[in-house]
Amino acid sequence: MRRKVGRIGVGPLITPRSVRFTLARSLQEGGRRTWGDLARFALTIKSYAVGQASPKDLASPILIGEVSGEMARLGVAPSSRSWRSSR
Repeated sequence: MRRKVGRIGVGPLITPRSVRFTLARSLQEGGRRTWGDLARFALTIKSYAVGQASPKDLASPILIGEVSGEMARLGVAPSSRSWRSSR
């Protein structure tokens, strides 16, 4: 299978797969992933607040839109950690 790389040089690290959950399990998984995303967001904000990260690390709104569109098109969840630089 040929690996597709987007315009900014990133692509899926793993092959996306489909998983079926029951309603209860899907709510549990959704909650788990939401809390994980919130925790990463809080750590990011903290790193900017205490000076561990620079505002230069922030991507432009255009880049964020491009990456979000590519991920939506591929159906890859951001929290799956399936993205990495191909360079």
